[in-house]
Amino acid sequence: MKIFAGWKQALLSLLCLLILVETPLAHHIMGIPHYAYSENYPQAPVITYKVAAGPYLLEMTGYPGKPVPHELTQMHAYIYKKDGQADVFSGPIQAKVFRENFGQREVVFGPTDTRFEDNMHKFSPVYGEAGKYIVRMEMEIEGEPYEIDLPIMVGDPESLAVKLALWAATIGFLLVVIRAIKIKRARYMARAT
Repeated sequence: MKIFAGWKQALLSLLCLLILVETPLAHHIMGIPHYAYSENYPQAPVITYKVAAGPYLLEMTGYPGKPVPHELTQMHAYIYKKDGQADVFSGPIQAKVFRENFGQREVVFGPTDTRFEDNMHKFSPVYGEAGKYIVRMEMEIEGEPYEIDLPIMVGDPESLAVKLALWAATIGFLLVVIRAIKIKRARYMARAT
């Protein structure tokens, strides 16, 4: 009987040890601590803005966070009272998208009225080319007009800089070739006379 009592005690101790070891391991997904989830399991990046508009705060989110030219994007604007009340602004909002090009602004989307669904204002712009864009939200809150401009970078800005550098290098090369041809022609004409 003493042998069985010892086995029971050892089995009970082993079971308690397994329960104690299992509890900390259960805290992590596959052994990854919670602070490393975003590094190991990155979510789709989003663009987020938070801007004041009179008594309201506008929180806008753009999906994807790194827009690609010629692909549909989703913009969601949630507008609520600053003082913590549950009031959500459901009035009309007009959205426009401008492309900034050497100090000039060209409208590339809109103006269009946003759709109000699920307590959010939604619209879906498509950006034509890589570059700098401005998303403008126009609304009237309690009789006062508001224009909120939010910057968006579409595409890879490095590739845009590389394209501009290549374009400038090509123009420079063509100017050098044209100048060399003119010099050779002038020398040939000078020898011929």
